[in-house]
Amino acid sequence: MEHPLKCLKCDSFRKVEYSDKVLSTDKKSLRISNAPFYKCDNCGDKVCIISEKELADIQSRYFPTMESGKNYMIDMKDLSSVLNSERKFSWYDSLDFKYDLRDYYTIPGLYRPENDGYLTPVFFDKDVLLYYNNHPDYQVKLHSFTSGNIYFKGNRLFEWGFGINRSGKIFKWLGDLESDFKDESMKSHWKRFQASNIDSDHDIYSKFYLSQNLYSSKDAFQGSDNENKIFKLKNDFDSVFKNRFGFEYSKLISNVFNQIYKHPILDERNQIFEAYLTLNKILVEGIDTKKLKEKLIDYGIQENELKGLGSLRTFSLFIEKVINYGDWYSLMTPFFVLNDLRNLHGHLNDTSFKGEYHDCAIRLGLSEKETDYKIYETLIQKLINSFDLLINLCNQ
Repeated sequence: MEHPLKCLKCDSFRKVEYSDKVLSTDKKSLRISNAPFYKCDNCGDKVCIISEKELADIQSRYFPTMESGKNYMIDMKDLSSVLNSERKFSWYDSLDFKYDLRDYYTIPGLYRPENDGYLTPVFFDKDVLLYYNNHPDYQVKLHSFTSGNIYFKGNRLFEWGFGINRSGKIFKWLGDLESDFKDESMKSHWKRFQASNIDSDHDIYSKFYLSQNLYSSKDAFQGSDNENKIFKLKNDFDSVFKNRFGFEYSKLISNVFNQIYKHPILDERNQIFEAYLTLNKILVEGIDTKKLKEKLIDYGIQENELKGLGSLRTFSLFIEKVINYGDWYSLMTPFFVLNDLRNLHGHLNDTSFKGEYHDCAIRLGLSEKETDYKIYETLIQKLINSFDLLINLCNQ
């Protein structure tokens, strides 16, 4: 079954938006304000969620009493009591969170027959995570770019974690929040989340949402797409590399770093460049250059040709000569970009920074005007693609 949020024109995922819907004949016009629509930000397509039958019923109910030549307006809440955004699920009042109950009724998969509002999304500013990410007893683990949880001394703080939508907003289910904060020991966390509670933007598309609201079997298997994926693929590559060549190409075990790695939470340059620093230690500085050069010599490369080559240049030559892959440059570009970004870490305020940073973005196929976070996300995806290819090459 195709997901209802999937755009019918471009296959992107849509969000819910509220705007006017006009019903009209030659001489009569009725404007429905705050009508729900599916809106695709990718292609601009916009489809009213109210069915054609419901629209026809509205027209037949109102048009007979309307005067010709006059324009009329009615609010959606007057047509549907459940879409009255001023209503609340009173049994959750003690939480004192603001939310838009229309989300529960209009976003596919959230409504349940018991009509208890459990899966109503409640939104928070992403800065709510900063306290936990910087506290020595807590850790924010992003299982993907759009899902995560907070851990206290290695244990999950919340049973079901949180989602991150396309605007970078955090959201949790209203019912989960009641469960999360019912214990007195969680009061300080409840207050912290209250302070960061923001209005809904009606977009919950994320791996978190898809995995809990299944429309097909593939929705249930929402794999990681961020650094966690890289750590797993690196370990997989370590294994297949050793099986093929008899030695480990890396001196580091990346799952150790996974326990202490800090994901950048905000689109903030210092956070992101700290992440580059750690990733470079794992993926570049950990390469066992000495063993790679020994193997290259076995394959007929002269020792003087290897003199002075660093880890990435050595590994690139290994891919070309030993693994026998001709397009080694494309495969290795994300690693070289990562290393260059790491080298820029200590020069964020230098006059040369802007030009070198823009060059990194362009090598990733991006505009020099892209945000820091977009560059970071793209680099992660490129590194994932490179590791996928390396694993396939070593398995041949």
